[in-house]
Amino acid sequence: SNDCGSPHDKTFVENIHTLLEVPSYSSIISWNDAGTAVIIHDVDAFISTIMPVHFKHSQFGSFTRRMRRWGFRVTKKRSSPPSPSKSSERGQSNAMEFSSEHFLRDQPEMCLLMKDERQTKKKFQFLDRNVRKSDGVVENNQGPSAGVVHYPP
Repeated sequence: SNDCGSPHDKTFVENIHTLLEVPSYSSIISWNDAGTAVIIHDVDAFISTIMPVHFKHSQFGSFTRRMRRWGFRVTKKRSSPPSPSKSSERGQSNAMEFSSEHFLRDQPEMCLLMKDERQTKKKFQFLDRNVRKSDGVVENNQGPSAGVVHYPP
């Protein structure tokens, strides 16, 4: 059914908010106790379990870049104290925390204020270009640069 809750209408951050409500994912991704930050407890499991289902790509680097573009601060966390032995590396220093003032467990509607900074930049560049074009003076001489827009210094 194509109701408002269909994944196509949701923004990236709304999708993350929804993931955080899935009980079976809570050992991989969850809110912190205060409900003010997202913690990915197990990056490997997130990449293998959640990314293929919910995101078009499975590069964790792309995921963190995208989180940053949406205004999240990213902090690496250690889920357990570092140990010198390599054998128990899994689950060590393998947690990430993402926080944004607009991304809160108890106020999901706040994430509607969040924007992908790439899209906003594009919009501004576009507006900017139009302004610059109208500032330009087109000289109507018939020389080799006929029809070229000259910008005033």
